[in-house]
Amino acid sequence: MTQTPKHRSWARQLRLGGLGDSPGLVKTSFALVLVCAAISLSIGTGVHAANEPPVPVIVISDEETAATSREERAIYAEFRKLETARPMVQTYPPDHEIRKQHVAALRSLYSRAVALEKKHWSFQPAVAIHTELNHFGIVIPNEHRWQINDPQTVEPKVLIDPKTRISYYLESDGRHVSAISPDGKILWHRDPFNDAGLWPYRLSKPVITYFEFAPEEKPGLAIRFNSSQFGAMDFAQGSFEFHGQD
Repeated sequence: MTQTPKHRSWARQLRLGGLGDSPGLVKTSFALVLVCAAISLSIGTGVHAANEPPVPVIVISDEETAATSREERAIYAEFRKLETARPMVQTYPPDHEIRKQHVAALRSLYSRAVALEKKHWSFQPAVAIHTELNHFGIVIPNEHRWQINDPQTVEPKVLIDPKTRISYYLESDGRHVSAISPDGKILWHRDPFNDAGLWPYRLSKPVITYFEFAPEEKPGLAIRFNSSQFGAMDFAQGSFEFHGQD
């Protein structure tokens, strides 16, 4: 069982004396931990076979957490560089050394991302790197947990503000939204997913499946992607505020 950030924070407080420096309080806290462990084992014996060993509790140290965070940031940074270089690299023929080195770097980065994903379930770039390899005609087995849905489209949708008569148009790619004035002028055209710097989550291409006006107390456009990521766009500029994901 991998600890969630909330659990890691609690465990860290306990290790660092966050529950208090008083000897009596430390003893009480330790006793509480022992009681919880005993209750957990007693419940488990009622579910598992008598000869089945108890499930071990995996404790993630501060050092491991820090190392994972460093590796995560490094993979993000390297992928952004490779992704940005794609247009230039694609001008070279497939057998050119620069293109070969670029693909080799993507393959290596994909392996690192998959390895980190197995330690940290919410780590997301592996699917994006896999898709990036496809841009170079490289098809490799899908080792990451996210689903591939790159060709997916949605039914276009138009919302018309009854007060301003401005139309808000969701395009069929499920990613772009436009604001159009009553006389047909495009006021803004935005890609909320990339504008917010989001990464694919659960799916290789999250698309907008919920597109409605937000409640009047918070005017704007409420959107939700099929990946569970959601947020709101403002009317003025189409700026997207990311609210979270399930």
